[in-house]
Amino acid sequence: MTASKELWRSQGYLAWFTADTAVAVGTALRGFAIPLIAFSVSHSLATAGWLATMSAVLQQSCTLLGGTIVDRHPRKPLIIANAVIQTLLWTMVSALMISGRLNITVLFAVVGVAACTTGLIGEATDAALRSIIDMQEYSKARSINEGRDATINMAGSPIGGILYGIQPWLPFVCSALVYAIAGGSATRLHLRKRGMPMDADAGASVSASADVGSGDRASEANGAGHSTSDVVQAAGIDSSDIDSSGIGAAGITTVGIDAAEISASEISASEIQQAGSGNVSAQREGHDETRTSFMSDFVLGWQWTFHTYRLPLIIVAASLINFGLNGLQYTIQLHLINVGTQPFRIGLMDTGVCIGMLVGSILANRLSDKVHVGKMMCAAFIMAFVFVIPMLVDSNYWVILICYAFVALPFPMVNSMLFGFVFSKTDENLQGRVATVISVPAQVLSMFCGGIAGSLLPLTGFTVSMAIFWGAIGISMLIATLSPAIRGIPKSDEWANARL
Repeated sequence: MTASKELWRSQGYLAWFTADTAVAVGTALRGFAIPLIAFSVSHSLATAGWLATMSAVLQQSCTLLGGTIVDRHPRKPLIIANAVIQTLLWTMVSALMISGRLNITVLFAVVGVAACTTGLIGEATDAALRSIIDMQEYSKARSINEGRDATINMAGSPIGGILYGIQPWLPFVCSALVYAIAGGSATRLHLRKRGMPMDADAGASVSASADVGSGDRASEANGAGHSTSDVVQAAGIDSSDIDSSGIGAAGITTVGIDAAEISASEISASEIQQAGSGNVSAQREGHDETRTSFMSDFVLGWQWTFHTYRLPLIIVAASLINFGLNGLQYTIQLHLINVGTQPFRIGLMDTGVCIGMLVGSILANRLSDKVHVGKMMCAAFIMAFVFVIPMLVDSNYWVILICYAFVALPFPMVNSMLFGFVFSKTDENLQGRVATVISVPAQVLSMFCGGIAGSLLPLTGFTVSMAIFWGAIGISMLIATLSPAIRGIPKSDEWANARL
């Protein structure tokens, strides 16, 4: 039986996939329409851009606590709560738009509440996946998700444009409906006890702990995106989410831990197990009654991650590439809105990106267990850098559409392989916290892309605004290609002996 068939036979995976897909559809529909509504209500590019920035800042700020919340509480109720809150919020927006009472203040408030909800409990869906499938199936599951996300975004934006053209409130009505579907599907989830093997009928057993004590300690990252994040969202690397994500580094120095310092292996298995036991007991998710403090759990995730060999450099790299790619995305979108491009044609821009990501996800599904991860990352960064150049020379719609699609093409492979490596080397009880530690720093610069792009465009024009974000991609490219820690991430069959 193929790996994909085994995956679909895993207990609870279909319900999980349905819920996660519904959330992705809802996010795509409302995400496309929000900038258009913001510009329509405020008549200001800067306001539309800073709305996106406010949303990102609130979401990432809440995500700081969200990972620990997800690890300390049963995940199924959190998934349902997220779906219910989002359903209510976008139903309210729809009603206000239909009645003609929506204003920019209310829109800021609703977007802010939605962002906080996603930040605090949105990671529960991705975190729950480790309680459903076998660790060895993670790379395959990631590649399936990449293809699904690319398909949703490819269809979601033009569909959102069509719906917006019929009635501006239709994308929000549809978004509320699919969030309701997500909540209904989540009620059918059956999560095994954390740290326990898969049930016999699920077809596999999972190691309850990561490699500990040999320096091969690992961390687990999820994407935001929706965003994201993952590493890109609309432009290439996913954070769950995923909001958008990328990969880049602020320094070339390899992260190493001296003997006098605390090493990753010295953050021992007992600490992780103690942190895991601090979770609240829940049906189908068993935990010890002994509880550690919230702050202890919170600190452990950050301490563990930044005492690994590769993760700090990967995080810095992600921050820069995310900033560049998200900056390109907002600059292109706001430019098209400003020049009066039809909503459907704006949606086609996302479709072009997603066609590139869909092709990349197909390649990822075929090659994720065969290709050298580090070399793939370097090639992806170089490709992104090169294909921005034509957009700097010519701002023609079709030039941007084609080049932007090629920028996005390699990142599904990067996502599935890089985070497959990270996930396979992470203790199950730390996954929510480590996802937070990776996604928040990786998105810290990207949070301001909307506001920066909205402010730059009226002052400097399209070409200069694009060039600024292109420079960030160039720096991340140099760091990835010059760093032995990133270049040296091996193929999947060598992960067991590789340091994280």
